[in-house]
Amino acid sequence: MKSTVLRMYRAFSPKAFRDWEDRYIQLAKDKKVLVVWGGKDPYMPMKFSYTERFA
Repeated sequence: MKSTVLRMYRAFSPKAFRDWEDRYIQLAKDKKVLVVWGGKDPYMPMKFSYTERFA
């Protein structure tokens, strides 16, 4: 499963999201969000949860 997830992440270019990023930010800026981050997540280490909470 890990290799499948990594292939999926690597298949997307950041350029593909540029067209909708500004619109998404405008729509999402007033929405409350709860993100549950697993302490043992093998793909995204816990350290990212601290930096992303203010993004």
